[in-house]
Amino acid sequence: MENKFPDINLPVWMNKGEPLTLAHASKTWWERVRDWLMFPLAQIDVDTCDEQLLALLAYQRDVERFPGESLSLFRLRVKYAFVNARDAGCMAGFSRIFERLEIGKIEQLERQLQDEWDVILIRINDEQLSRDNTLMMRLVRQYGRTCRRYFFDVMNENTDYIHPGHFDCVTWFDYYKLTLRPSAIVPELDEVWLLPGEVKTIRVDVLPAGVDDATFTADVDEPGFCSAEVGDGFVTLRGLDFGTAAVTLKTTEGGRTATITARVVAGAKVDFILSSATSPVFYMTASNGVLVDWGDGDIGEHYSTTSIQSGYAPDPDRLTTGETHTLTVYNSETVTFSRQATISHTNRVEKIHHFCGTRSSASYAFYRQSLLSDISPGAFVLPNATDLSYFLSECSNVQALPDDFLTGDTPVTNMEGAFRQTNLASLPAGFLSGARRLSNAYRLFGYCPLSVVEKGLMAACSETLTNLNACFMNCDQLTTDINDIFSAESYPRITNAGLLFYSCVLVTGYGTELMNKMPAITVHNQMFTWCTSLSDYSEIPSGWRMSPAAGQGTGE
Repeated sequence: MENKFPDINLPVWMNKGEPLTLAHASKTWWERVRDWLMFPLAQIDVDTCDEQLLALLAYQRDVERFPGESLSLFRLRVKYAFVNARDAGCMAGFSRIFERLEIGKIEQLERQLQDEWDVILIRINDEQLSRDNTLMMRLVRQYGRTCRRYFFDVMNENTDYIHPGHFDCVTWFDYYKLTLRPSAIVPELDEVWLLPGEVKTIRVDVLPAGVDDATFTADVDEPGFCSAEVGDGFVTLRGLDFGTAAVTLKTTEGGRTATITARVVAGAKVDFILSSATSPVFYMTASNGVLVDWGDGDIGEHYSTTSIQSGYAPDPDRLTTGETHTLTVYNSETVTFSRQATISHTNRVEKIHHFCGTRSSASYAFYRQSLLSDISPGAFVLPNATDLSYFLSECSNVQALPDDFLTGDTPVTNMEGAFRQTNLASLPAGFLSGARRLSNAYRLFGYCPLSVVEKGLMAACSETLTNLNACFMNCDQLTTDINDIFSAESYPRITNAGLLFYSCVLVTGYGTELMNKMPAITVHNQMFTWCTSLSDYSEIPSGWRMSPAAGQGTGE
């Protein structure tokens, strides 16, 4: 259709005055009508439509945008989706697909003697491999023939000069040393997702194969977010802090470069046993942009909702039930492995590798994970967490915490039941030494087999602590002096210390001394019940060490 609306030509005797004005108005009107009619067509023009409409067209045409794909390339793939699908499966059509997407010409070789019968070699050059690596992988997966394996074969052209030797009675010769110099450097991945503390090794190929000097360097533009260490044919990246860094790889000879984008994000990495493929493995309140890796290196939105609200399970048939798998969740500030209402777990966590985020609350994150027994050093990176209530509560196999967990400055205020009914026998050195804002320690260590805790455990929070109810209840192996635990001179804001050392039969020290440190206390029932090893147990008023009435149990 022509873009210009045809002119209205009037006879010469009418080409003036009101007839001419009417002709111009008619032309203007019909041009406006034409624009109205053309407007819907313009919205589905792949080359010009809005990016949100482009995403809908891509979904309709079975085209998925891959991470880092430019908008122009995405439009091109959507535009040729139908004809590319028609050309899939044949050699000529496969070549046309590569040409349409501006990758260039390729050569296809089938049934080569050195390869198995189902292998198809795609011969490309270095420039195509380094520039369109991810795109070509997508094309092979989407348009390649079923039951065929595709291998990329890189061809390089080098011009060399050979000088001939000659002799005439006296013999001499010239020689030329053939030197292969790098033409490209290609990392296995151009985008890497990391958690703080997580380490990933990326293979790096310096092309062509057999170059004299295949060494390279790695430079990080934001060294506070990520570090890079170069090895023989690989680079190791380590996440340091939340943010994005560009890692530039550069060959020692020739200065060829490539870039890896490292994204250090919030999330978690755990080992778990899959007992039911339809029951939740993890929970989160928002799934937008969240990616997962179920241990096979395939990072994507490979999870499905379950009948339990906010619960997510693996894609159907992705994992084998009855086996231990490793799950990594990327880009989520709300991921947990339990909920407040959880009674028991179908799929249970065995080990925590990483649990990181800038979140303020991590309450009930691993509540009642009874098989959890191993926590990696440095696993918890929660610099802004204020609420850790029931964080590891009733994880009965947890025997130790990472040495750096809650040993420095922390903004935490609420630790209600955080380690209740765990199997902690000791705490890291300096534990809670920086918890200057801690207010709620209700049930904090209740029922733990703690034997000795470091002097000054509750010193840093002396000005903020208000609730100690059942904090050390039934810690019947604890032998530490209670005034070493509460070593500050005063705890002026504590109002509730009921059941504080209930049934701690081995704790030592003077109960009356601790009582005097809490001038604002209003609830103190059974605070020292059965603490018979205290030096002044007989002097403690009965209301502070009342025996449980018949049928009332512990009173917690």
